[in-house]
Amino acid sequence: MVDADTADFFGKQQEDTENRICCDSGTACPQWASVSHGIYISIEASGVHRSLGVAVSSVQSTTMDSWKPIHRRMMELGGNSRFKNFLREQGIPDSMPIRQKYNTRAAEWYRQHLRALAEGAKSPEPLPPNTGHLPQSGESSPEQLMLDKLYEGRGAVARPRGKATAARSTGLQNLDPVNEDGAQLLCNETIGASFHGQGCVSTGVPVASYGPSLWCVAATCVAPFFRRFLRRSKVCVP
Repeated sequence: MVDADTADFFGKQQEDTENRICCDSGTACPQWASVSHGIYISIEASGVHRSLGVAVSSVQSTTMDSWKPIHRRMMELGGNSRFKNFLREQGIPDSMPIRQKYNTRAAEWYRQHLRALAEGAKSPEPLPPNTGHLPQSGESSPEQLMLDKLYEGRGAVARPRGKATAARSTGLQNLDPVNEDGAQLLCNETIGASFHGQGCVSTGVPVASYGPSLWCVAATCVAPFFRRFLRRSKVCVP
């Protein structure tokens, strides 16, 4: 669990309504963060971010992990609004699939810039005009290409409904998470969170709710190595 100072820090961060919704999917009350970009993301989006590798997106929980001062500083200097506005200026739409979006030259530059600001170091040279939307340099590995195919089209990630009734789910879906009342109800109903002042502060989420996403990430990372093992063992693999 996070310490009291860190919990208070994230509570203040959520006074910005943009930080109360997932930067990628719009899901209310995200409890995960891509430290590399200083943004708040949902558990579903965090699974896709983890598939990118820590060199692209380092993911931490805002309720369960311990936080280093440098990482808190990156979150303080970042924020969902700043990152999304920068990408829009670079010609990258919000709807771009997650793996494609964070492998652009703009996202790569932003990571380096944010880290430099937090460390008090020199920022990278500005991007040449009309290049931010292009893929970052370097060829993808076979495993990364497989993950690109697996997560193809993953932009906005749907929020799971769990065991809620159809009527209740429809009612929650129609709420606007940017509106404070809507965000509060979504927090309370979907992830057991409550508001402290104007921030959405977690009171705990069942571990089982993280199961599907974490298993999905583990399976996609292990699958290539398991298939190689079977081939070497001369087992028929499709």
